[in-house]
Amino acid sequence: DIIAFSRTYEGKNIWFIGNPKNEPHTVNISIGISMNAEKVVVSGVEQKSENLFEFEPYGFIIIRD
Repeated sequence: DIIAFSRTYEGKNIWFIGNPKNEPHTVNISIGISMNAEKVVVSGVEQKSENLFEFEPYGFIIIRD
C-alpha cells in the first residue's frame, strides 16, 4: 500500500509518501507532482532534486512552497 500525508511547516507543504513494501510504483498527488518511487531506500537524508528528499527506510518527502 502507498501511504501519503501532508503537513504544513514554516509556510511550506510537506508531503510524505511511504512505500512500506518497497514495491515499484508511481506517486501522483494533488499538487501536481508525479514521481517514480521505485526502490526508495537510502541511508540518511539525501537531496535528490530541488524538492525531493529520500530517507530510510522506505519513502520520500516532497517540500513545496
